Amino acid sequence: FATIGKIGILKTKTTINQAICTLIPNKDIINPEYLYYALLSERDKIAGKRIHRTQDNLNQTKLENWEIPIIKNPKIQEKFIKEITKFEKNIKL
Repeated sequence: FATIGKIGILKTKTTINQAICTLIPNKDIINPEYLYYALLSERDKIAGKRIHRTQDNLNQTKLENWEIPIIKNPKIQEKFIKEITKFEKNIKL
């Protein structure tokens, strides 16, 4: 249960198992860092979509039609990333 809803950005090629859902953003439309923060803001809702088996996993088909809040303007995405990054640096102890 501790890893449900974990969100990250892979910076290198990797392999994953079937329990991990991935998104590959079209970089012409959405900055991967912006997508990260958009998904982070939805994490509790996304984790609520998990299915119960021996392990609580998210189901890829339940996530396929998830509407992610996206600002389509790349300049606004960049500004948002700068501001949230600055904020995160200020709150770290």
